[in-house]
Amino acid sequence: HFIYRYKDDNVGTTLEMAVSDSKGNLLAVRKLPESGLTMPFCYVCNSSNDASLSLTYSYVPEGSKRVSVSEFIKLPLNKFQGGDGTVENPYVISTYGDLDQVRNNLTSHFALANSFDCEGRPFRQIEGNFLGSIDGRGNEITGLLLPASATGASMFGLIGGNRIAEDDASADLAPLATIKNLTLYKPVISAEASTRMREFGFLASEARNALIENVHVIEPSFDAPENMSATAGLLLHSAFDSKITGSSVKDADVNLPGSIGLGGLAYIVCGGSVESSSFNGNLTAAQNVGGIAVQNRSARALFDNCHVDAALVADHTVGGAVPRSSARLSRVRSR
Repeated sequence: HFIYRYKDDNVGTTLEMAVSDSKGNLLAVRKLPESGLTMPFCYVCNSSNDASLSLTYSYVPEGSKRVSVSEFIKLPLNKFQGGDGTVENPYVISTYGDLDQVRNNLTSHFALANSFDCEGRPFRQIEGNFLGSIDGRGNEITGLLLPASATGASMFGLIGGNRIAEDDASADLAPLATIKNLTLYKPVISAEASTRMREFGFLASEARNALIENVHVIEPSFDAPENMSATAGLLLHSAFDSKITGSSVKDADVNLPGSIGLGGLAYIVCGGSVESSSFNGNLTAAQNVGGIAVQNRSARALFDNCHVDAALVADHTVGGAVPRSSARLSRVRSR
């Protein structure tokens, strides 16, 4: 669908030509000149070598002659308004539609150009191994709605992956995937009643050999039956041999009295580390509640300089930081 958008902002106006899918998600957007604009239109160009979308318009710059512009955007529309997906020149994410296209580029690198509001539109889990990176550059994604499947809900299914066998001998390996400098503001997990156990994590169901740095989840919530059978971590459900640093969950108020496990940051941590991170809020479950995580499955894991300020409620197995742990805890405080 080709769309010609006119937005009347508080100051000035913005003219845009956009392409959307059948659900109205923006796939490509180009801002158009505001001075002397005429004849903007789009059409698809097919050739034996390449298929592209042609955006054509003309305009008159102030004090100059008319300029004609023809821009060719490669198809399919899984690219972005800038970048080429490399570490040096990441794809630019600036809209919900851009974010939705990450699923088509699982080994690419991305950066947010600005904060944006998803306005409660459902966001389908990004499936498969994400082996690239996202640098939020300090921006926020607001109003992300994560509908539950039969197995659970999260923004990503898996961040990172398994290392090849010959890498195991090295103690200082680069992460296989990175998410950093990003805030999820008021994300919602929506789930209907189910007799099946489900796993929830707002950022990801699982991180494996990944780096999660300076990532924050603020005011997360569940739209779900109280008797729902589930385990959840409010940042990640599970972290295996991953590093979580400088990250937090803030102002959480999660009441799932039918769930069997709630962790402020993660449900399971196995190896890796959680450093300089914190949880603030209220958690209620039937059992197994931890301010940082519920359980750690490896003596190799490290919890350092972590802080919990929370009300934690369960019938049994409640811990301010990690109630079930054989890991090293250093400078960990809870109240």
